[in-house]
Amino acid sequence: MKEAAGEANMTAVTIILIGAIASVVIPMVRRSMESVEYRANCMACGGYMWQDYCVIYNPVSKNEDIVNPDTCTGGLWNH
Repeated sequence: MKEAAGEANMTAVTIILIGAIASVVIPMVRRSMESVEYRANCMACGGYMWQDYCVIYNPVSKNEDIVNPDTCTGGLWNH
């Protein structure tokens, strides 16, 4: 009986540890994936990353603008 109770306690501890580790790791992985997606979208628009910003050449103003790469479609910047 004591062995069964000990194994049940170890199972509970294991489940709690897995939950604690997952609660830390999952947000870190999610943030990394969002950062990679943001950078990939910026590069697909013909831009480049400067610090944490996407910089794209604006043909209208003939300057480089810091933009959200989600406004880019088909490699062309929509102003």
